[in-house]
Amino acid sequence: MKISFSLLLLFFFISYIGASQDKIITAQNDTINCKIKKITKKSIYFDLNTKNVKSSGEVPVSEVSHYIIEPKSSENQEVIQKEFVPYQHLRLALGGGFGYLFASSKEAEQELVDQGFSKKQSQSFFNGLRLGYLGNADLTYFISPNYGIGAKYKFFETSNSQEGFLDPQDGVNLIYGNLGEKIYVNFFGATFHSQQWIAKQQKLKLNSTYALGLATYRNEMDVVTNCLLLTGKSFGMDINLGIE
Repeated sequence: MKISFSLLLLFFFISYIGASQDKIITAQNDTINCKIKKITKKSIYFDLNTKNVKSSGEVPVSEVSHYIIEPKSSENQEVIQKEFVPYQHLRLALGGGFGYLFASSKEAEQELVDQGFSKKQSQSFFNGLRLGYLGNADLTYFISPNYGIGAKYKFFETSNSQEGFLDPQDGVNLIYGNLGEKIYVNFFGATFHSQQWIAKQQKLKLNSTYALGLATYRNEMDVVTNCLLLTGKSFGMDINLGIE
């Protein structure tokens, strides 16, 4: 009787061990019943026991939806279940296009009118400086699936020219010539980047990047026969929001 009871306990123990296997659920919703040995950033390593035949294997993290680790003892323990979000640690983003300056130019327009240009010429000149080319490069290292740190470079370039009469303020002469400006703005900064899936299908990401750094300004001016150079630098920030 004691021997039968012992065999019965052994049977239930073996059945419990077999039933309390770990599980790996792939992105295709396939389930691997196994014993998880090790989890790294790239792969999950596991052991299989099929009809008393032991084997080992691994599956890339990029192909895993989530995994489940069963309790190792009969004590009251919660089942460990973790969603797997595969991600790349490095992200390089390049962009370019057109930019537009919204700052007011009323005072500068009035100064140009005082120098002899008509109001229409003055407005046309500064409106032409508003539209320019821009480009940027972002390098980000992700420390988690949703957050990363990195560096950013961004530039903006615009130019325009206008011919007209300049008043040298001598009460006699008017000088006909060309007024031109070439403006370059550069930004270098450290960034904090965040990304979040919008839907469960994981097809769209909401991205945001916050950058703090140094902004430099360079303005090359041609005034008739004279050349002027204006430069400056200041603390700056850059914020980007987008959908990827």
